[in-house]
Order: sequence, then C-alpha cells, then structure tokens
Amino acid sequence: MENENGSYGNDKLAGISLNVAIVEDERESLDTIKKYLDRFTKEFGTRFNVTAYGNGMEFLDDFNPTFDIVFMDIEMPYINGIETAKRLRGIDRSVCLLFVTNMFQFAVKGYEVDAMDFVVKPIDYFSFKEKIGKAVRHCVRKTARHIVLKLKSGFKKFKTDDIFYVESIGHTLRYLTAEGPFELRGTMQDAENMLKGCGFSRCSNSFLVNLKHIKEMTGNSIKICDTEIAVGRTKKRSFMNDLTDYLGGMI
Repeated sequence: MENENGSYGNDKLAGISLNVAIVEDERESLDTIKKYLDRFTKEFGTRFNVTAYGNGMEFLDDFNPTFDIVFMDIEMPYINGIETAKRLRGIDRSVCLLFVTNMFQFAVKGYEVDAMDFVVKPIDYFSFKEKIGKAVRHCVRKTARHIVLKLKSGFKKFKTDDIFYVESIGHTLRYLTAEGPFELRGTMQDAENMLKGCGFSRCSNSFLVNLKHIKEMTGNSIKICDTEIAVGRTKKRSFMNDLTDYLGGMI
C-alpha cells in the first residue's frame, strides 16, 4: 500500500517475483520498459521475469498462462494490440494488462478488454513507476488462486472461485465454470490434487464441488447452479466435515 510520502513500501513489494510479457515491435520502447523494470527492482525489490515478443501473433502462439502482467503495444504489424488483447482475454481473463501507446483514441477500446492502464510514449520513468506499482499491488492483492487446464484447444487459466464443480465421467473431467463447461482427459485424483486447499470437497465418487457455491443442502443432496448433486454415502462424513469447517471459517 502506498504511504503518505508516496513510497510503495519496500516491505510490501520486496521479494515478490512476477512474470511479465512485453509485446512491443519498437526496440527502443522495449529496451526502455526493461530498463525501467530493472530500476523499479532496485528501488523496491520486486523481481520481474521478462519475456519479450515482437508482435501479437508471436505472443499468442507462444502464450504462457503464468504471466502476471502484460505490456501491450497497440500499433504493431500483423495484428494490432487491441485485437491481440481481445484474443488474450479469451484465454486469460485475469492477467494484468497495460497498453503502451501514444494513441489516446484507443482508450475506450482498452477498457473493453479490461486494461488496467496506459503507458504513454515517450515513456517517462516516474509515470511508469506509478503504473507498474499499481499493477504489482493489484497482483499482490489477488487472493483467489488460479489453475491452468490443458484443453484440446490449448491451455486456459481459471480462477478457482469461478469453478463450480468438477464431474468425472469415465476418463473425462468436466469442469463447470463461470464461462461454461470445459472437458479434458484426467482422473478425479488429478482434479483433487490441482484444487487442494482451494475450498473444494468430494461429495461423491463422481463430483468434486466448490463449497463456496453450494446454494442449499436437503437430505442427501446439494444444489449448485441449479444442478442437484447427490452426496454419496461413503463420502458424506468427510464432506460434512469439510462443509462445517468452511462455514465455520466464514463466521
């Protein structure tokens, strides 16, 4: 948190390590952003693992779902930054996006893709420091965990809070999420391992449910997203213990 004299507080930002993508076709701007990130590290102790891309197509083809912050130039060959950002949001809804531009007319379109801010060319360090500091604090404040699923269409990142339940059907896992259902090959043990510690519990052999999204429980069934799910006899005791612990932690 920023204090009264404008400092970000080294104790809050030191030791944090973030993955950063820079999508920029102008070498001078790319070098400037890298230099300013290094300067921010020296001042506040935040470490940045930087990967650079020369255009949007290269970035999308090699997209890494573990990126925390993306600097996106708007004017680029092949595909501009706005269109690249739209496609990015189809893969990753939560990554912090900062546009790099001198074209203010694109500001409204930037908000359409949930851009956090704009870095204006020519880039000034003190303005840059404010914006990257804001982005770092945003990343630090994120409390919901994320998981990355390997789908047939490629990798996709989800907030665990946006996953309602996982259903095992043979050798297929069906994740019901805020974006709809997604399927991939795997076992329920795989899903349990991935979502361990995120507020999920097995209510039966076939269902792993997000305790946060249980609307009601009647007899031996629960309701999530208007779907009624049976609580299995062999799982009921452990499930009820998990649910009791979860509700107790909310009080």
